[in-house]
Amino acid sequence: MLAMLPIIGPIELLIMGLASLLVWGGVITFVVFVVRALRRKTDQDRTIATLVEENRSLREALGKRQDAEV
Repeated sequence: MLAMLPIIGPIELLIMGLASLLVWGGVITFVVFVVRALRRKTDQDRTIATLVEENRSLREALGKRQDAEV
């Protein structure tokens, strides 16, 4: 009767442990990838906004300088 019970041996436990590590490694890699992509997008948006603002202020300064020369 006891011989009919399914027994998980050490090989099966090792395989399940390695499979679990692979799954969790994939999950962590995916999360890191998504977070880095979102941060990069935020940094690009900040850089673009900064460049637009600098461009605007330089145009205003150039306009004032040209008005002063005339």
